[in-house]
Amino acid sequence: MVVISWQSGINSIRPGPTVDYKPLPMTEELFLRRQQHLINAMLSADDIQFRIMFYWKLIELMRRVP
Repeated sequence: MVVISWQSGINSIRPGPTVDYKPLPMTEELFLRRQQHLINAMLSADDIQFRIMFYWKLIELMRRVP
């Protein structure tokens, strides 16, 4: 479910739309798909910094094994 609200108030520098959402539960199929996409991105990245970034994202994902 997506709830769209509008920022308003005195402290808001840039009023505009914000989206509040609840993430979907992590199913086994979704987990394996995300894992495979991160592995492919890590192996196909040309820059070493992107490889390192995708590696740490993969490690973070593996901490939440369903």
